[in-house]
Amino acid sequence: MITVANSLLILLVICAGLAYLFGQGWLLVGGLLHKQMSSQSRENPLLIEMALALTTGLLINLAVVLAIQSIKPAMLICGLLAVLGLARFLLKDWRDFQRPKPAAWLGFLMVCLLLLIPIITDALNDWDGRSIWFFHAKMIYTAGTTGIEAGWKDPMIIFLHVDYPLMESVLAAQVATALGYWNEYFPKLAIFFLLVPGMAWLFSFFRKSPGFAFLVLIIPFSLTKQTWSGSMDACLAIYFSLALLLFGRYLSAQKAVDLVSSLACLLFLTVLKNEGLLAILCGLGVIGLTLLVRLKSDLFKAVLKINWRYLVAGLVGLAPMLLWSIFKSRWGMVNEYDFGSAATNARMLTHLGEGILPLLLQQTFGQIKYILLILALVYLAHILAGKPLVLAGKPALLTAGLYCIALILVYLMTPEDLVIQIGASINRTMLPVIGLICVGCFYFLESYFEQ
Repeated sequence: MITVANSLLILLVICAGLAYLFGQGWLLVGGLLHKQMSSQSRENPLLIEMALALTTGLLINLAVVLAIQSIKPAMLICGLLAVLGLARFLLKDWRDFQRPKPAAWLGFLMVCLLLLIPIITDALNDWDGRSIWFFHAKMIYTAGTTGIEAGWKDPMIIFLHVDYPLMESVLAAQVATALGYWNEYFPKLAIFFLLVPGMAWLFSFFRKSPGFAFLVLIIPFSLTKQTWSGSMDACLAIYFSLALLLFGRYLSAQKAVDLVSSLACLLFLTVLKNEGLLAILCGLGVIGLTLLVRLKSDLFKAVLKINWRYLVAGLVGLAPMLLWSIFKSRWGMVNEYDFGSAATNARMLTHLGEGILPLLLQQTFGQIKYILLILALVYLAHILAGKPLVLAGKPALLTAGLYCIALILVYLMTPEDLVIQIGASINRTMLPVIGLICVGCFYFLESYFEQ
């Protein structure tokens, strides 16, 4: 009976949590963006805008919690927003979507179930997940606030990266608050809520093709335990890869919803890990450059035509990062790297002088060599078949290269023992690079197998 009761409780929390997040997100997406992204009724499949609404809901929820700095009142306000958003969707907007493909929905549900099983059956045991992200969550749950009262300045825990973004930690604290207790299992549902929008976007690409089979096997299953351990590295890799995956489809189909979704994924990176800021700079740089090359002289006109609704949505997406940055600055919680300082530059020169760069390059290549081999085989197949490489896959590969170079530079700036840090983290930090190369391979495979 305990197992049955727990199963029913988990199902209830998942359904209520998804409705809570979707309702908040649809209040913004349905009210501001829905009609702007669809030139005609029933243009966009439900999976795409569902993913966008859930991601937006996650951002709004975090922004409200950070602004109020009290978990229970924030959940009440967000619950009211969710009711309004759900009412709008059910009474007005649900008829505007294409009829869903049963196979795509079935695949989406099966992958979500496969991810849910280890999330709820494996207790917190990964060091980063347990001692950083979910320890922060327990601090927030115990104090009932994200404010300074949670203990961010306590000298006993200052080494546990208290400056990290709070998306997962706040969600886990909210799950525990809703249940009324903390254990080592149920708060991990926060991971599931973070993964569901990504899987919805992934299955919006569903088709019976080798390319999609390759994509769904690599993202998220090649990330293995990192996906459900509680660490944010795999989640960062998934959304970074999805951003360029969606942008590639925008280049092919020219649908506004794909560009908006791509930018939403990039904004979402800023609330997952500190590396998200580096990722969004690389992603926006490549997307901007690609659009500049394609639009050329029409770029200025395109910028002038940007609807104010998109700007408002972008500001909402940036709100959690800005709020947390303001509070961290006020409380004196600075990042250990202290980018741009003389000390950082000195550390880089010191590490280069120690001859550590060859080891760093060797370890980096060791993490990505297999996906590079797959890319080389796909490229060779295109050459032998006399087929050109499609544009849609190239931005992802360029972004992968930029991000990889940027990560190497960040490693050289570390204040820690670089050899130890490389050994402890390189398998996690290279996950986004693997995911982005996978996106490039997907588009090349799709073009190769086209009739």
